[in-house]
Amino acid sequence: QQQQQQQQQQQPTALALAQRSSQFSQGLIVQALREVMVLSGPSPRSRYVKTLVAGSLAQVLDAREDRDCGRIRIRDSGGQEGWARVAAMETSSLLWCKRTAVSPTPHGQCWLQPYQECHRDELLCIERDCFSKGEQLLQRWIELSAQPPFASSIDVASIAGIGVVGYCAWEHSRGPSYCNSVSDALNVLSIAVEVGVRGCRIGEFMLRQVAEVGLVRFPDVPCVLLKVREDNLPGQSLYARLGFRRFAVVHEYYDDCDAWDMMLQLGPMLRRPLRADLVARLSGELGFTRAEAEVALRWTRNDFGGALALLTGAVPEFTRISLTYSAQKNIAGM
Repeated sequence: QQQQQQQQQQQPTALALAQRSSQFSQGLIVQALREVMVLSGPSPRSRYVKTLVAGSLAQVLDAREDRDCGRIRIRDSGGQEGWARVAAMETSSLLWCKRTAVSPTPHGQCWLQPYQECHRDELLCIERDCFSKGEQLLQRWIELSAQPPFASSIDVASIAGIGVVGYCAWEHSRGPSYCNSVSDALNVLSIAVEVGVRGCRIGEFMLRQVAEVGLVRFPDVPCVLLKVREDNLPGQSLYARLGFRRFAVVHEYYDDCDAWDMMLQLGPMLRRPLRADLVARLSGELGFTRAEAEVALRWTRNDFGGALALLTGAVPEFTRISLTYSAQKNIAGM
């Protein structure tokens, strides 16, 4: 009897199944976190159709529950349809990551979803308005986002009645070669918002989604990195408000301007151990706030000299030609 009770407790309730499938409403864009088997019907005994590789995008067409788990009918990027497991919603058994998000703006609801081919012309138009010819690399990001292992993404922001109003291209890649504190990071490659809707926090919305989705897909990634022109004061202000901090200067990164390297700490970095004596020195003896001291010490892995440089603005300086960690430009048009 006790064993029977344990089995009943382990089985998902009807309410849990309903809540599970309700998270996958019709029209939602989802991304596979692991390989997902697609079948011709909702039954586990249905004919095998294909296997989606991790990182693949799909659109939800329908959802239903069965005794064991919820199932969704999807259409992949190639137009093929089929049914797939939802799996339990605990982190250890997640199969899907939601890639559709909504945020209010003065112009109406702003929708964020992954790039589709129908977005190309509008995005290229925004890029031409925001960047000089030498900084127009969106075509390259589009090509990368379609290649396995799908570590690169382009999120597209749109508002009903207006259309596409911005985009954010980002990737999961290794950290800068001149920074020993991070082995990998979420790198913002390019972010742009149409001039007519700036000031509506669309850029902030897109950056928050990079962090949120990036952590679901890559749970151990410690930070978000980006580059911004040294003369782009509105962009710097936005990033600072979100918690980004300058950690390096790259001379001649742009044809006519230097760049700031900026970082935002994520959960894995926030869990790094701190030396209490170093926190006390920075916050007590030198007058920095405890929060500032902790950020700097986490980033530098308790390197007192490096943390002090970060806090005082005396950050390392490099020239673009000396950088080896990426041959790609990170650009921001905000």
